[in-house]
Amino acid sequence: MVAELDAFGEAALERHKALGITVAKGMQHCAADEAITAETVHEGLVVAGLLRELRIDVERHPVATQSIDRALVFPRFVFDDVADQIATITLNRPENRNSMTPDVLDGLANAVSQLRADADVRCVIVTGRGKSFCAGADFKSRANEPKQGDPFVAPQDRFYATYAPFLSMLDIDVPTIAAMQGHAIGGGLGLGIVCDMRVANREARYGANFVRLGLHPGMATTYLLPRLMGVPRAVEFLLTGRIVSGAEAAEAGLVNYAVEAESVLGRAQELAREVAAAAPLAVRWTKHSIYEGLGWDPRSAARREAHVQSRTAETDDAREGISALLGRREPKFQGS
Repeated sequence: MVAELDAFGEAALERHKALGITVAKGMQHCAADEAITAETVHEGLVVAGLLRELRIDVERHPVATQSIDRALVFPRFVFDDVADQIATITLNRPENRNSMTPDVLDGLANAVSQLRADADVRCVIVTGRGKSFCAGADFKSRANEPKQGDPFVAPQDRFYATYAPFLSMLDIDVPTIAAMQGHAIGGGLGLGIVCDMRVANREARYGANFVRLGLHPGMATTYLLPRLMGVPRAVEFLLTGRIVSGAEAAEAGLVNYAVEAESVLGRAQELAREVAAAAPLAVRWTKHSIYEGLGWDPRSAARREAHVQSRTAETDDAREGISALLGRREPKFQGS
């Protein structure tokens, strides 16, 4: 039996096309007794909500239902899910370690914008798929790309613009929790520390290794880490570029909890449920008062860092540091 599109289904297709969603041809005439394959769900963008609108029995197509957590259309590289007033944003490029590629950055910014408009959300969790929470900058892809960019945009503005989507987490009024199920390095660690709370994987690796790449730190890490870890530990952490385990990160105060990998999201959800059970207006105002009392201004710090980071990026040491990273060798810095 073939599930033919009726007028209702045609309208659904048009709506999704208007959003830039490409619908695989096989989905438009799908045999109800034929399993939907991963290839049929084009780029992972046709999801259960659309299948239902097309009058296709979702329950009989496990590949489609396993591909999503929510009956909505989401961007391929970042998607969000809301359940019981808790939103979960998931970085979804495990093959590239959820690094800071344009699609991930744009996807996160879009997810944040949508969730800020949802008055029912009481807590937001951000996590990743795969072995990395976020690996930071995608130096490998950058190395293979031709030099480009608007010559009229100052270098420091380009650097800041790279971090701005992750910094948009600061715009969320409700509490935010980073469920750091895997490694988080550089700007990836930055995404974690702009959240209000953090749950780490005991065995994963975390660090702000900028100086080991010949770069000044970015993403407000010189501002945030001393406030999270205390000045002595943050100074050691930043000036050595040391990478630590999740267990060490918890001991140093960098994260709230360090648990086994399979328990990270669950522990974050437990925290989120505690937050969601409290009075929502009181929680929002309390969060605001905490940071107002601290004179919280990570964005200004990130702009200052971007200025110096852009200067260090022009040095021979930065070229050596990134080359060594890509070549998996120890860098030899000359101070030039």
